[in-house]
Amino acid sequence: MSERTITEVRTTGAEIETLLDPIGRSVLDYWNSLRPSHYLIPLKSSFSPVAIPKALPFLQVVEKRSEDGEFVYRLIGTRLVRERGFDPTGMLVRDGFYGTSVARVIEDYALTIDEKQPLFDAETIREPGQEPVVDSALFLPMTDDDAVCRYVLVYSDATYYLKEDNGGSF
Repeated sequence: MSERTITEVRTTGAEIETLLDPIGRSVLDYWNSLRPSHYLIPLKSSFSPVAIPKALPFLQVVEKRSEDGEFVYRLIGTRLVRERGFDPTGMLVRDGFYGTSVARVIEDYALTIDEKQPLFDAETIREPGQEPVVDSALFLPMTDDDAVCRYVLVYSDATYYLKEDNGGSF
């Protein structure tokens, strides 16, 4: 292979659970347990990161500001800070994002908030002479008042090898 290639998957379907690793499934299960009913999203105030301790280093919370529609990092796990090389807490997503495209990252947050349902997004990045990297994220909407969805809980993991149980890619 002589150039970089990226394979992308984005889904809001029922197959999300089958694409997650065990920690990601525990985050989804926890989020589902906070929902007041099947059709509603959880309140941000009901979320406690310590309830899912193994996921903590991989979690982030992003807020869509009501005054200007900008997305801002509110909580960043230690593993995600280490992968970035800096802590983007309090920064605009467009200034502190981690991914191949700021437009795609912002679109993931916007889709999650607009659709008010979980979203899974993964990219398999292959660089010449290097092992593939699978960068996957689970996006989960949250609200602070039952009316407006403004927060996204994200479980994010970059795996520096391809998992054999998924056939080598997503």
